[in-house]
Amino acid sequence: MIKLTRDGKYAMSMKFDLHGVNLLIEAFQNALNGAQGNIELDEPAIVGNKGINKLTFSCNNERDQLSYAVSSLIFELEDEVLEYNLGRLKECAVSLNFAPAELCEVRFGKVNITIYGILEKSL
Repeated sequence: MIKLTRDGKYAMSMKFDLHGVNLLIEAFQNALNGAQGNIELDEPAIVGNKGINKLTFSCNNERDQLSYAVSSLIFELEDEVLEYNLGRLKECAVSLNFAPAELCEVRFGKVNITIYGILEKSL
């Protein structure tokens, strides 16, 4: 399970369970290997009045940014960010703890947004 919510002008939360952790690990690994990592959301999210059904991760070593595509959000992240969070997600799969919650900071239009990762153990 992976759910995405907008938490105001400068923040979004990505909530996930253990299955979602494994999906994120696969998506981040694909992005590091030069492919796109795609994840279908369990529930559509609304971001900026647009319905989001899919998250796409790719490696972009110029700038961490977030953009819209048709019913999806595209995360373009530096390889260092992908590698760091890949390690954190692998550790989370074992320890069942994801802290600190900050996944990354991305440029989204004209503002910087912090993306928080929240492990939902009960879901």
